[in-house]
Amino acid sequence: VYHFNTKTHDNLPIKPQHPDGVNLRYNWNAAMLVDPANPNGLYFGSQFLHYSSDNGNTWSILSPDLTTNNPQKQQQAKSGGISIDATGAENHCTILAIAAAANDAGLIWVTTDDGNIQVSRDGGKTWTNVAKNIKNLPSACWIPYVWANPNVKGECWVAANNYRQNDWGTYVYYRDWE
Repeated sequence: VYHFNTKTHDNLPIKPQHPDGVNLRYNWNAAMLVDPANPNGLYFGSQFLHYSSDNGNTWSILSPDLTTNNPQKQQQAKSGGISIDATGAENHCTILAIAAAANDAGLIWVTTDDGNIQVSRDGGKTWTNVAKNIKNLPSACWIPYVWANPNVKGECWVAANNYRQNDWGTYVYYRDWE
């Protein structure tokens, strides 16, 4: 991930690092979101939610691991003799989508590739997994989309897919999970 200056054509790597050297799991399509309350603010997802208020120059971690952290799904380096994927594309237990509410300071939604839908109402200090509250949401499905309604506090849309488990159903949810 780079910050690119369109005027000077300079670029600067801005990928978050964990301050304690913890290995971060990024999805191939890692979740990023410009903060609707701060044009210089950026959210970025690994297994943690990272935040930068200065265009990625510095980062803080706003959450614990928001995934299931299932070790069985984190065997990417055990390839059976085939070279491991150096791009990070095969990571699992990662954040797929982030939504911050423009109309409700502190409300952040995060979804994962292992079935979690996490919500914070206090800017990331505390988190609640609301996936279990959603009727007919398949267990451990990918949830690649979340959108916070900018006009109605607490309301969001979530789309999930479960084709990796041979389930070709359509899963779209609209509600207020307060």
